[in-house]
Amino acid sequence: MSSISSMSSDDIILLIAILSIIISKGRNADDINLIGSIISALGSNITTIADQKTLNESCTDIKNTETDQNNKSDSKNSDTEFSNIQEQLTALQKKIDDLENEIKTHLNVSYK
Repeated sequence: MSSISSMSSDDIILLIAILSIIISKGRNADDINLIGSIISALGSNITTIADQKTLNESCTDIKNTETDQNNKSDSKNSDTEFSNIQEQLTALQKKIDDLENEIKTHLNVSYK
């Protein structure tokens, strides 16, 4: 069984025309008007539901894109922070080495 969305526009129009004839056959004008109003309201509601689903999907896509961008940004920030920490550690190690050398020099001078 194929989906309605895979039907050609001509086939859809033909299907609707046949359904209209079948539904209208043997009914008076008031009944046909009422059924038409019901079907129109049904169509409007279904269109509203479809529009809302499309909007929700678009919002989800936008949120996913923003999340992906934020994750990439966070990754870049993490890389930058890691690099800064490495630089700080290197600077601290140099200070420690300098202090050790200064202590050694001071001790050597004191004992001579």
